[in-house]
Amino acid sequence: MKLCLMLGGNEEGGLENHFIALANNIGDYLPKEEANEIIVFAHEKYRKRFRPEIVFQSIDLTKSRRNPLLMYRSIRLLKKYSPDVIHAHASKAAALLNNIRYFINCKMVATIHSQKKNLSMYENFDYIIGVSRSVIDKIHNCHKSVIYNGIPDDFINKAYEKITRADLGIENDLPVLVSIGRLVKVKALDVLLSAVKNIPCNVLIIGEGPENKRLQKQVKQLGIQHVYFSGFQNNIKGYLKLADLTIISSMREGFSYVVAESLFMDTAVVSTDVPVANEILPRSYIAEVGNSADLARAIELALSKQQDFTPCFEFARKNFTMSRMNEKIAIIYQKVVDNYINDSSLEQL
Repeated sequence: MKLCLMLGGNEEGGLENHFIALANNIGDYLPKEEANEIIVFAHEKYRKRFRPEIVFQSIDLTKSRRNPLLMYRSIRLLKKYSPDVIHAHASKAAALLNNIRYFINCKMVATIHSQKKNLSMYENFDYIIGVSRSVIDKIHNCHKSVIYNGIPDDFINKAYEKITRADLGIENDLPVLVSIGRLVKVKALDVLLSAVKNIPCNVLIIGEGPENKRLQKQVKQLGIQHVYFSGFQNNIKGYLKLADLTIISSMREGFSYVVAESLFMDTAVVSTDVPVANEILPRSYIAEVGNSADLARAIELALSKQQDFTPCFEFARKNFTMSRMNEKIAIIYQKVVDNYINDSSLEQL
């Protein structure tokens, strides 16, 4: 199989890490009896992050998806490499392929990584993958599946340094709540702080971002005790192992690696009503977006009923691995190439 993976944009984040990991590992899951070739279309900045055997083609997809030169160059490159399947990641790559679909002769697959208002472009693809049910529910394409992102192998296999309460200056026996991620408005950490102001607990806020000063000011104004701003940390596994509960207070999410990693580490999670938490957690532990009182309710309940999360831990270990993700995506590639996209086995993915 000749497979082309296309990434729109040039940012740094979960989507880009997912794309790079998929490109570097998917070859191990393609049929061994075939001569497989992986081609990557992406921004030049990513070139050195791929295995040497991968064919890398630099293309600047930060330009408008309707840019005539970009469309012409993309058509020429696809005719040159003539892949069996091209897999677009991010809406700009998907929109570009949709615009040039009449000029290329290959199967088109797209992964939607976050909720989008305009989904019409995806109706012309041979298959759509969503990182959660929420991102593909409204797509009018009968050929679609949810495949959860896999936690990177280096997270699963990497040893971690144990963190103790004493290491963090915690001198009490109160539960430890952790929030992990960029300190930006969409994460709604102000709602989290309001939710915990009357809950006896320690709160670890791990991450950096423009909201840092405002959040620290809010802590003082509310008179909240035991809130620790820890900045960016590499040893996330250590923090998750120490924590009694992970809190997701976001206004919106695509696929939350923090949810996946927490559950994989047997750490309970309370979340606002966002993917992928609202597809996995018991409903009692999902709070209304922006509602600090409802979030407080869910936190207090979770701290008293940790046993409710055991099925979630088992689900995470089964479904949130790179190997499971790659297996499912490779099946889709093969079915699409073989024109078996109506095969009932795809419904079980």
